[in-house]
Amino acid sequence: MKKNIDRRTFIKSSSLAGLAGVVATNAMAGVVPHDLSSSKEHNESNNAELLFNKEGKFKIMQITDTHYVAGDTRSDRALKNVSQMLDLEKPDLVIHTGDAIFGKPAEPSMRQILEPISSRKIKFAV
Repeated sequence: MKKNIDRRTFIKSSSLAGLAGVVATNAMAGVVPHDLSSSKEHNESNNAELLFNKEGKFKIMQITDTHYVAGDTRSDRALKNVSQMLDLEKPDLVIHTGDAIFGKPAEPSMRQILEPISSRKIKFAV
């Protein structure tokens, strides 16, 4: 067994472990709804299903390290990049895995970085 693994191998292995966690979580508790507008809607749609697309595939897109700050023009690039990736990849599920936001209060930044996903009605997890 190798003592050291390269970054690519580590990320690939971690992604597979994360996918197993998402599948297990979905099976037990449902998926976070795509609409964050109210807690009532969250409770009503918490049992959303993850389904294969018409081609029998299920695409997961991982986003990480967006370092988004609401109201900071330097963060505009992060929103543009997320939107471009969503349009190019057309994922069935998006997982945002860390360093999503900076700045206080956190809620406006989190809502804004997730808005391109939510507005496209794509299921996501953070």
